[in-house]
Amino acid sequence: MTTTGVSAAKGALRQDDAALQDDVAALKADMAQLRSDLRAVSHDLVDAARAGATLAKDSVGAAVESAMDQGKARVQTLEHEIKEKPLLSVGIALGIGLLLGSMLRKG
Repeated sequence: MTTTGVSAAKGALRQDDAALQDDVAALKADMAQLRSDLRAVSHDLVDAARAGATLAKDSVGAAVESAMDQGKARVQTLEHEIKEKPLLSVGIALGIGLLLGSMLRKG
């Protein structure tokens, strides 16, 4: 190989080396951007999960409150019926007691 050939090869290697270093630098920048994007996405997901949990908690709380209100209303209605018809209430309670007693004895 001649000196000109060696010089040309060295020049080509320098160019390849410079191109490779540029590619590595670009890759590092892309990786840094990817890490940043993933961090942002993870924060968004956490925020969305928190919002969903808060919404679910509020919905459950409202459902429990509604069920309690309905239960209280039914107890009040039952109390009113017992006061209005005490003998019928005692008869129904007696009948239910006898029915349950016979079922438990057989079981």
